[in-house]
Order: sequence, then structure tokens, then C-alpha cells
Amino acid sequence: PKATWRATRAVSVYGSYDLTRVTSAGDVEFKPVVFANDGDAHRWNITPTIRLSRYISFVAGYNGRRETVFSGRRITDHELKVETRAFF
Repeated sequence: PKATWRATRAVSVYGSYDLTRVTSAGDVEFKPVVFANDGDAHRWNITPTIRLSRYISFVAGYNGRRETVFSGRRITDHELKVETRAFF
């Protein structure tokens, strides 16, 4: 699911959640690197935007994921980005 909420003319929030389920049809000796490991992979995103003026906005982006990596270990990864944007 994906959703956008516009609280005011200057404030909006975008969010999304993705679930991917991977299963193999049978045992294989070698698997190419581009294929995901069996199991569930979760990814989520929340991005609030604040328009400070007509030409400047402030954006914060939070991304997270939980999946099994190639080593077979299950990880949870978080990333936060903050930026200002100027429109010319």
C-alpha cells in the first residue's frame, strides 16, 4: 500500500510498504546472485515534506528493510536522509 496525506498546503507526508515473498520450486546447487533468498522481504518508506516558502522546501526520507541477505543472515536496515530543496 501507498498513501499520501496533505495536512496543509505546506506539509505533506508520503508513505509506502512492500512485502515480497520468495519461494524456490526445488533445490538447486547454484543460484545466480540476482535472485533473492527464500523468505519474506519487507520494505517501508516515510517521506514528510515541509514547504518553507514558495521556493524552498525541507524533505526528510526514512527507508527501512528487513530481509535475508546472501549469507543467510536476516537483517534490518534503516536509512534517514534530510535535505533542503530550492526551486528556481
